[in-house]
Amino acid sequence: MFRNIASIFIGIIIGNIVMMFLHYLSIFLYPLPEALSLLRPEDVKEYVNLAPVGALLCVMFAHLSGALAGGFSASFIGTSKWPIFCIGIFFTLAGIYNLYTLPHPLWFTVETLFYIPSSILGYKIKTCLYSGHKST
Repeated sequence: MFRNIASIFIGIIIGNIVMMFLHYLSIFLYPLPEALSLLRPEDVKEYVNLAPVGALLCVMFAHLSGALAGGFSASFIGTSKWPIFCIGIFFTLAGIYNLYTLPHPLWFTVETLFYIPSSILGYKIKTCLYSGHKST
């Protein structure tokens, strides 16, 4: 039980680290305007309306990769599959909260449907890579 709970926390932490790293990478690829303050919602709303599609796709990629990395890392520690679902649910709830607190294009709401599948995919990738196949 302890390992499963620990795997949830580790998965969420690693998933958020990966997500933030990719967010910063996307800012490097698509620099923010100098006058923009991420602390002012009206600035963020204006930027989202003017941002290139590539920048918005990078944001979606960062979010989904965070859920995938969380599921992947948690699968190394946990002893069952339910922590993977908990990580997907965490990212889904965080994504929904993010949609209500920051302006986003309408099509970002569809992204929230893919957090749980992304965390499951992370688990499946780990299972495929470390399934115990021994080379001869």
